[in-house]
Amino acid sequence: MPVTTIDIPEETMQYVDSLLKSGKVKSLKALISDMLAFHQAFTMSEWNDNIFYFFGLRHAFFSQRSLRLLIEKMKPEERLETGKRMGRTWVDAHFARYGGPIVKEKWQQAFKILEDVGWGTFELSGKTLVVKRPFLPIEILHGYLETGMQIKLERVTTTDQIGVFNIIENP
Repeated sequence: MPVTTIDIPEETMQYVDSLLKSGKVKSLKALISDMLAFHQAFTMSEWNDNIFYFFGLRHAFFSQRSLRLLIEKMKPEERLETGKRMGRTWVDAHFARYGGPIVKEKWQQAFKILEDVGWGTFELSGKTLVVKRPFLPIEILHGYLETGMQIKLERVTTTDQIGVFNIIENP
């Protein structure tokens, strides 16, 4: 592996040192490797000023609170249908990143796309899908997952901080 030397501004180095001292990163090598992996995964070379593309789709940073304000007047059934329409973008992102549809054998890599963009943590156990700390309201997430995974889900009533879905149909 080639060795490279770079000049890092003192202020940035102080930040890096604070990360190392606090244990948030193991080493400078690990930090730079993570940064380069992030750069590659999120196709940062295609970003232009304040326009961000990753997984073939344009993204913007949008707060969860703003999202909730935007949809607060929607009825639960409208949220489910909105989620189903939105789920098509997940299918597109999966095609862009992995070159194919979201089939059962690819669910874990499809969940990784959602995790990478901060939509929560996805855990599949048998016929139960658990979403911890979901970004989207549960009704929208429900529709989103049904469309993307091409399945029927039954929602288990929980708090806003966790979504639990039973897989009841797999076409």
